Amino acid sequence: MTPRLRRARGSVAFIATVAATALVATACGSSDPGGAAESAGADPGFPVSIKSVRGVAEIKSKPRRVVTLGAGSTEAAIALGTIPVGMPDADVDDPDGITPWVKSKLGDSKPEMLARNSNAIPMEKIAALQPDVILAVNSGLTTEQYERLSKIAPTVAQPGKDWLTSWEDQATLVGKALGKETEAKGLVDSTHALVAETKAKHPEFTGKTVAVATGIADGGLGYYFGEDSRVRILTSLGFTLLPAVAKLGESAGPGKFSSLVSWENISGYDPDVLTAWFPNTAKLQATEASTAFTALRSVRRKAFVPITDKAMVIAVSSPNVLDMSWLLDRYVPQLSAAAKNEG
Repeated sequence: MTPRLRRARGSVAFIATVAATALVATACGSSDPGGAAESAGADPGFPVSIKSVRGVAEIKSKPRRVVTLGAGSTEAAIALGTIPVGMPDADVDDPDGITPWVKSKLGDSKPEMLARNSNAIPMEKIAALQPDVILAVNSGLTTEQYERLSKIAPTVAQPGKDWLTSWEDQATLVGKALGKETEAKGLVDSTHALVAETKAKHPEFTGKTVAVATGIADGGLGYYFGEDSRVRILTSLGFTLLPAVAKLGESAGPGKFSSLVSWENISGYDPDVLTAWFPNTAKLQATEASTAFTALRSVRRKAFVPITDKAMVIAVSSPNVLDMSWLLDRYVPQLSAAAKNEG
């Protein structure tokens, strides 16, 4: 994966709700996002230890002030009733930099917005928030970043490969960190049920090959591999990852979740349904001007789903227990039309 593709994931895709979940608009019953720190008395279920690839977070008591980084931690915390005191700026078309599914749950709370660029984590600003825990369960924290953050507060980093933590594990890890494992399991089960129900309503997806790409780089499309959340949501709906992309992923180096395919080779990566995100409409138009792109069967048959809306890019890139309903309501009709056009 090119550096440019990696930066794109950090800046745009990380860059989503379960209707039955009752969410509070304050942090754990406090009158403001962080609330006054409560006494560190014995909290049921604490202390807890959470292991990640960067180390072990020892959380001694129930966190009251939570900072979230990366993708998915914000949504999981909010879905579990905890509004962070600090969270990443989503870089969407909103004056506050907040996605619609998050904004609808904040009420009067105003978390500190943190720069989303994973290469420049605002350490001083995070320290000033005096967090009890830092949640970055779906991120690319380096060892150096983790060590610096851990000096501020116990930090829960990614459990495995960078940026490849499933939405199920995101909710589970955040639930454990917040002392809400039972609630987290309920959210995961409810979200699985929503996805299964959607799949059952759309039999046109089953048996169709799919590929997910990005048009951010020049000279071709960047295809995402099977472990990536963009692909996993589609396969969970019944699609099958295009075998050529699956093979591309098998030959990729460790830690990679996508690979750029040049225009001269693009014809070998032509699924029944193709979906791709672009940083802006200009990039989409540039892609559509490529004769190699317009020659694709999926494009000719109008089985291509382009995504340029920033909030939609984030939701597609990071499906989770909070944004899933929002995402499916908007994504599935487009996918359904594409699948039917392919037929």
